[in-house]
Amino acid sequence: MTQHESHPTAPRHSLRYLLCAMTLVGGGMFIGSSVTMPSIAWGQIITTPQPQHMLSGGQLSVPILQDISATLKEIDGRLSRMENLAKQLGNKR
Repeated sequence: MTQHESHPTAPRHSLRYLLCAMTLVGGGMFIGSSVTMPSIAWGQIITTPQPQHMLSGGQLSVPILQDISATLKEIDGRLSRMENLAKQLGNKR
């Protein structure tokens, strides 16, 4: 017997592998076609504050004016203390 005659089942094995592969591919295609795809994307929506450079005139001026007002109140308080100190020093002479 020659080497080729000793393996008569070689075509039978390749046919079995081919049938198994086709079965798996067919099963995958069937499962893939029967699964429905969601039509809505689910996600978390996070709102961010509007950036300062995107605000219009009136919206932009309010925080700036509040900042200026707070600074002016601090300056006014310091000036009042300095005036009181100057009056006390002037009365002592």
